[in-house]
Amino acid sequence: MARRPIVCTLLLWCLTGCTTWRVQNLTPQQVIDRWHPASVRITTAHSSQFVLKQPRISGGDSLVGQAGGVPDGVAISDVTHVAIRRFSAGKTLGLIFLIRGVLGIMAAGRGPTVGSGDGLQ
Repeated sequence: MARRPIVCTLLLWCLTGCTTWRVQNLTPQQVIDRWHPASVRITTAHSSQFVLKQPRISGGDSLVGQAGGVPDGVAISDVTHVAIRRFSAGKTLGLIFLIRGVLGIMAAGRGPTVGSGDGLQ
């Protein structure tokens, strides 16, 4: 039963472990039109950063969506960077090696047991 929390943690990590935020060198409108992302990370001229879910352009001058479950938005003129989640080969390989290492350590920790038919008594 002690392994269940470890496995659950690794599985949850897998959900986001293979992606990373990547800043796009496009306007917010171009990012929305090209990728139709489920969420975007916005950096403003005042260096504040937040994630907008279900982003869309409103009125041609605002980027709006949900931030923390609450409707939110920012003027496009205040946006300095727009980042979207993209696949990360490095994180994917790191995750695979980590999982294999943990499983290897768990398997090595078991060892032979008495009466398991391994010839040890």
